[in-house]
Amino acid sequence: MEKKIQEAVAERFREIPPTEISRGLEEELLREALDRYHDYLVDGKKPEWAYQKTIDQIGDVAELLRRREEVSGRRGQERMPLEELLRGKRKQALLLAAAVFLYINCTTPGQMLNAGGAAAGAVAFSLFLCLVAASVLITLYQKARLPKYTDIPETETANKEQRRRSIPRLASGVLLLVVASLVVFWPGGAAGDALFFVLAGLGVALLVYDRDSRLLYSEKTGRVNAAYEAWRRRQSSAACRLRWFRCVVWLAAAGAYLLLNLRLMSWAVTWLLFPLAWTVCAAAKSLLTDRDRLRIILWSALSLALAIVLVSGLLWGGSLTEGLRLNASNVSYEHAEQYQVGDAELEAPVHRLRINWLDGQIRVEAYEGDQVEISEEGAESEDARLRYYLNQDELIIQYCKSGLGISSSVPHEKNLLIRVPAEQLAELEISSTSGRTTLRGVRTEQLVLDTVSGGLTAEDVWAGTLEINTVSGDAVFRGICESALFDSTSGNLEMDCQQELMALTAGTISGGVTLYLPADTTGFTASLSSVSSELETDFFTTVNDDGHLYGDGSGQYRLDTVSGDFRVLQSPR
Repeated sequence: MEKKIQEAVAERFREIPPTEISRGLEEELLREALDRYHDYLVDGKKPEWAYQKTIDQIGDVAELLRRREEVSGRRGQERMPLEELLRGKRKQALLLAAAVFLYINCTTPGQMLNAGGAAAGAVAFSLFLCLVAASVLITLYQKARLPKYTDIPETETANKEQRRRSIPRLASGVLLLVVASLVVFWPGGAAGDALFFVLAGLGVALLVYDRDSRLLYSEKTGRVNAAYEAWRRRQSSAACRLRWFRCVVWLAAAGAYLLLNLRLMSWAVTWLLFPLAWTVCAAAKSLLTDRDRLRIILWSALSLALAIVLVSGLLWGGSLTEGLRLNASNVSYEHAEQYQVGDAELEAPVHRLRINWLDGQIRVEAYEGDQVEISEEGAESEDARLRYYLNQDELIIQYCKSGLGISSSVPHEKNLLIRVPAEQLAELEISSTSGRTTLRGVRTEQLVLDTVSGGLTAEDVWAGTLEINTVSGDAVFRGICESALFDSTSGNLEMDCQQELMALTAGTISGGVTLYLPADTTGFTASLSSVSSELETDFFTTVNDDGHLYGDGSGQYRLDTVSGDFRVLQSPR
């Protein structure tokens, strides 16, 4: 049928002299006829009916040609010069590239200011929203600057010259992406992460600019397609459906990217949403417009593969991509030659215990013995076994051999068990990346717990001072504590105090704090500094300039947050 449509259109122009305008009109009518025919087929019409309906809608060719010649004659002196067309394309491409760069780097302020406390976190969150808003506004403005697609004629130019100018941009963009992929091997912490996003953003922005600043060429004539011609092609129903589908897919990908990362902090996994959205749109284009069965199968298979990788990474802690990040970490610490290897039972008294752990569970338990017992599960090689160093009364435990991460990979998911004599520790400090940390029956003057995405649980613990720092992990404390400090991005804190808590200072972005106090608490002053949060309590309090006052107001509790709630309740015990 497609060949019959081509023959029917050619028959309409058989008696018309072959001029530039008539050839352009013939190509345009043929494209529109083929698009219209395929649209009818997609809607379930029979081929014969679709063919006849398509031919009937071509119209009077002579009248169409006459109008086109009149328009060309009236506006012959108003045609858009090539340089003006190129300048317009470059401006639009530059705006879109800037919007893409800002969106990719919307999390960079949060990475740089993550360790600055609640105030810095609030500033980072505000900058995050501003960058996202700026990216969206620039994109909308860029769309508004598109030229009016009416009566812009074809313009001749050299395609080779355009390709020659494109090569340096393509090479620079690819080079920046390669350098960005190598940055993951640099143990630069937050600065390394920020540099990765900046380089990746610049690389993608260059590729976007190169693609959108080019003029489209006709495969048949080797001439620049007029903006009017491109606009007319995009008006077919199939193209309109594809355009709306692309908008929905990219909005869904961007929204899921932000929501998943704010909740799970899975930056190393969720970037796969964007190549997945691209492959899904490519498959839809092959289905709706190209109708190429092989391309449909290939793009669909690639989309399915990316979806499987993405879901696997989210369900299993991002092992497929987070592992790259972890393996790229250069595990290094001082005095590595003085560390001992593997499990141990230490008779010397330990008053200060420091644990640095990357991946897996950590359990620290108090017992009635007089030795410090160290054991681990999951080490598959000598290099992967834990290291410990006893310096007088200070015990330091490291995840694995120093220097791993560049020449060999860092092991995954090792579980650590430490048993310490009761009433022995004066200081306990635990730093982990992922995996739950559990403390039971521990007594210490100073307790410091740091984690990125792992959860923290402390049961029957006594601590003079407590400090908890998390990015997205939740923390639960049950026991006795005199003063506490909690800092988090999106993690929640639950404290069930068996005795009165004298001071609590907490700062979060979106995490909440729930504090349970004994019913016989003598008093406290609870205050909340927030944008959209509430302070809830079941104690009978009065409200003044300092906050909610109960009893003598001796306990001082304060939460600085953007959207997390603060609850001070009576303990159910």
